[in-house]
Amino acid sequence: MNFRRTIELLPGPLWAILLGFAAFFLIMGDKILWPTYTDWLLEGDPAMNWIGWQHFRYTPLLQWPIGANPELGMEISSSIVFTDSIPLMAFIFKPLNALLPDTFQYTGLWILICFSLQSFFAWKLLSLFTKDKWLPLIGSAFFIIAPIGLWRLGGHYSLFGHWVLLAGLYLYLVKNFSIFRWTGLLAAAALIQAYLLIMVLAIWFADLVQRCWLKQTDISKALSYFFAGGIITVIIMWAAGYFMMGKGVGNFGSFGFDVLRMNLLALIDPKEDIYSKLLPALKTASPFDDTDGFNFLGSGMLGLGLIAGYILLRNVKIISKAIPKAKLMPLLMISVGLFLYAISNRIAIGPYEIISYPLPPIAKTLTSVFRGSGRFFWPVYYAIYLAIFYLLFTRLKRNVALTLCVVMLFAQLIDSKYALSKIRYQSARSAAGESPIHSPVWNDMAHQYRKIIVIQPQNGSDKWISSFTSYQYGKIVVNLPQNGPTTWLAVFAATHRMAINVGVFARTNPGKEHKAKEHIVTAILNNELKPDSLYVFEDDALWEIASSRIGPSDVAGILDGYRIVAPKLRKCKTCNVNAIAGITIRDRHPLDEKTENAF
Repeated sequence: MNFRRTIELLPGPLWAILLGFAAFFLIMGDKILWPTYTDWLLEGDPAMNWIGWQHFRYTPLLQWPIGANPELGMEISSSIVFTDSIPLMAFIFKPLNALLPDTFQYTGLWILICFSLQSFFAWKLLSLFTKDKWLPLIGSAFFIIAPIGLWRLGGHYSLFGHWVLLAGLYLYLVKNFSIFRWTGLLAAAALIQAYLLIMVLAIWFADLVQRCWLKQTDISKALSYFFAGGIITVIIMWAAGYFMMGKGVGNFGSFGFDVLRMNLLALIDPKEDIYSKLLPALKTASPFDDTDGFNFLGSGMLGLGLIAGYILLRNVKIISKAIPKAKLMPLLMISVGLFLYAISNRIAIGPYEIISYPLPPIAKTLTSVFRGSGRFFWPVYYAIYLAIFYLLFTRLKRNVALTLCVVMLFAQLIDSKYALSKIRYQSARSAAGESPIHSPVWNDMAHQYRKIIVIQPQNGSDKWISSFTSYQYGKIVVNLPQNGPTTWLAVFAATHRMAINVGVFARTNPGKEHKAKEHIVTAILNNELKPDSLYVFEDDALWEIASSRIGPSDVAGILDGYRIVAPKLRKCKTCNVNAIAGITIRDRHPLDEKTENAF
């Protein structure tokens, strides 16, 4: 059997998976697949993702919720869900923890899986429009390099799982409904990221509506499917730890639903000039609009879209004739709803805000929890991709469609070379800055103490990100975060199996956070520091009080720039306490007025 014959016999889905593999290695390289290589993760959001996993891997195998992660954040802790540590992968690898190296990451493998499944489900979708083997494969390449997906490789790796959206669209478009496939997809989405789950739920609801409309099922069966799928999804969410925080959930960050929106020009805005050299980045009403509202189609897809638009204008009834109204309308309805949510209640076109209206009180809970409104356009974005390829594959001759797709694919790859080089650089770079923790005394204290108490405990910290460093890609300058001292302290705790009372969580309970601060202040004012805990002070007033009250066996001082109080450390015969820079103790009243603002 010759080579050409072998190629022809390989099934299309296998080619799609291989294409995803090839794209991964060309874009990301192979370095991030090494499970002990973590430097590329030790910055910003990825640092918290990895720290979350590193703590979670040592939690009891039998616990409830299964995703509980009590030693990260301690009193303000929640679960593996809220560190965006991809619970699906964490649950797979946790039972194997005894076999894993002390430093281990699965994020690289996750990204490889996402590339492959993105290509696979794109191929499955496009194969619904044509029996040709190569057209769906070329079309799949556009889904692999879709800018909204690649954008998430800047640090939001759980959100790179866009394949669940393609899988949802595929289940919607196939002839037969399957509650088992849908339940499996909903479960997977719940164990990847909450935003992706909500979008998949929207597609699932539309599918139930269309099956009733097409008389493939009746309303009673559809309702039973709805409740069965919903109950199973809620149970999985419960097990993962979604509901650990109770009422009063708060976001990390100060930006809201109406800021993290999608601009009406987002489809043609390449953002930062790195996703296109041909099209200029557009000015927006807020510098933060496109952080979550980035929905650039890609220059190649815009070119194909113009051709598809011309085909549609020549015969506007093409889609209505080819696709039953009952098939099209439910998807169109949820697309409109997702689009309206994405643009928020403050609608902007370029730098101009054209409409603003108040939200009803009932909507504020949803918009507070899911404040990254611009993300909700993603299913609509991929539906636009599908509509473009449908028109090209069904209305043009095979060779013409294939040639156009190949030419536009290469055009988009060349036009987005700066974006691809940025992604490649970030995946191969060293840790963001150098850890200030150098003294061997830290390792001694890791054996002496079980906990690190940062004062004050909070979700995030002013010292989590210290600065931003500029990197140049051709003519493009991009700012990347540099770790602050609190990040490096959390990394130290994670690698030495020590609990720590701070972190960065996607959501927290502000009430729990306030109580934790009150508890710390009370402990310091009453001089009740625990002997199993190392105290690190970011609060000036509380540092002055605690450092003035140390006992004969305690140590208070500065180590590698950190202000610490180490209870009973002088009793440690192997600890070099002289390496800790001493402080000058002066008389001061323990109830210094500065403590009024301690919490």
